[in-house]
Amino acid sequence: SSAAATILSIAQSFGVEAKVVGSVSREAGAGRLSISSEFGTHVYCKAAPSPVLAPIRVDVDDLTLPMTRSRLVDGKRYNILAAPNFEDMARRLQALAPTRFSFFPTRWEKFPDSGTDKIELGGFSPVNLMQGRNVLFLADFHCNDAVMSQFHALIALCESFIKSLTIALPYYPHGTMERVEREGEVATANTIARLLSNLPSVGIPARVMIYDLHTLQNKFYLHGNAIASLHSTVPLLLRVLRAEQHADAEAITAIAFPDDGATKRFGKPFLQAGFNVVTCGKVRDGDRRIVRITEGDCK
Repeated sequence: SSAAATILSIAQSFGVEAKVVGSVSREAGAGRLSISSEFGTHVYCKAAPSPVLAPIRVDVDDLTLPMTRSRLVDGKRYNILAAPNFEDMARRLQALAPTRFSFFPTRWEKFPDSGTDKIELGGFSPVNLMQGRNVLFLADFHCNDAVMSQFHALIALCESFIKSLTIALPYYPHGTMERVEREGEVATANTIARLLSNLPSVGIPARVMIYDLHTLQNKFYLHGNAIASLHSTVPLLLRVLRAEQHADAEAITAIAFPDDGATKRFGKPFLQAGFNVVTCGKVRDGDRRIVRITEGDCK
């Protein structure tokens, strides 16, 4: 039918390899259309026009996809650039939601004589596909050399008339050095935050997505042209642990933290979920460091 052809053409315009596996009948209220794609099967019903003028409310339970899955289809489109270690993740994002994410590989090279960076960002040649687009940059700050290389790329991106910049920083090692104990020590969490905060403006602040930040006050180091967007993988970990408990009688029942600070920062969700929380501490024995349980029971 014409309705089926219209919906199918819309799906194909977004690059989704969809196909019609049902039909829409001409009688009002009797038609059903199913579109099968890599995101699952979506069922559309053709109903009689409603006399109600107000917007129709749809309950979440009526959706054919869970909220997390529907977000893979709906929402902003992003062009992805990635640090070398995160290029596989970028490809996985594109494969998971090709209607939302497009990955452009970058050439990360060094000049052989000086060792300085020679970088060519993806998405600019032969046609500039970055200008006016939302850009997602998957960053990897595992060492100083990688940090400097990526700041070269980030500054170039910000000067390329992009619409917005989102920096995903799953691992933020500098966050553990957020305070000093004596004069002369350098709080590298502050210096990295200053570099991020002073990226060239793209019109709106850059969104810096950080997972399980070492201390919450770290986010206040970012200001000006960068704002921290804090996220956590603890809910996902709890979901996996609960599934293991249902499937295995010998599943994990206790969660250990390396020190009291970590327990205070991350222990509450596990306590609320019914897990035993164990706090450890390092004790020096000559040249050895021994980890001992200071609070809790893991038996």
